[in-house]
Amino acid sequence: MIIYGIDPGPSTSHIVQLNIDIKTGRTNIAARHEKNNKKEMRGFLVGLNYQRDSVVIEDMDSYYMPVGNETFDTLRWIGRFIEMPYPFDIIRMTRRTVKLWICNSVRAKDKNISAAMIGRYGEKGTKKNPGQTYGFSNHYWPALAVATTFIERDLRQRMNVNINYNLENPSAA
Repeated sequence: MIIYGIDPGPSTSHIVQLNIDIKTGRTNIAARHEKNNKKEMRGFLVGLNYQRDSVVIEDMDSYYMPVGNETFDTLRWIGRFIEMPYPFDIIRMTRRTVKLWICNSVRAKDKNISAAMIGRYGEKGTKKNPGQTYGFSNHYWPALAVATTFIERDLRQRMNVNINYNLENPSAA
């Protein structure tokens, strides 16, 4: 099974692909992508295999604070992605839900999220010895966190799967 976690943005979205073996629960980061919303993202989503893939997108909560145009642009893209006629549902998950699940606190910051993801998937590593998260930048962490939350919180309970993060050999599929 393949899980795609998406961190949407006003002009580009970041995607992390997780492969999970349902029998063993082994989970690996398989790929990461940065897609232009207008040109590439819709085509990427249309090309997925709806019988084996799940797509989880980070959604927004209202904090009753003023927001700028970038926030509204991101919200428009989330709506566009969700309303496209895909043969599968795009699962929306709020950042608050992810923070609470991953860090046990809604006050968690981006550095707490990335630290928790490194704890699950291993150190980033170096160019000569890359880890699963080698090359990750700021927007890949929320994409990984939303996919991980879906696997741990929703998929594990629904399919009765124990999650096994493959820390020994990051290149193993």
